[in-house]
Amino acid sequence: MEIRVAGRHAAVTDEIRTAADAGLARIAKVVGKVSSANVTLTAESARQTAEVTITGKGHTIVAKADGFDQGSVLQ
Repeated sequence: MEIRVAGRHAAVTDEIRTAADAGLARIAKVVGKVSSANVTLTAESARQTAEVTITGKGHTIVAKADGFDQGSVLQ
């Protein structure tokens, strides 16, 4: 599975990258084979946003979460 983690006005640390990998591994168990995943973290003043796009065999899943810190939006 190819995983891309990007940050817009947000630093992508190893801890965040590890949390994203762990979450995507849990999703892959439910969904099945996942070919690629894009995780985009955005920081806007006091609000943090995570957008995840997962592409698998014949389907695409998009999820978005908002919160006050990066750890909570990835859970």
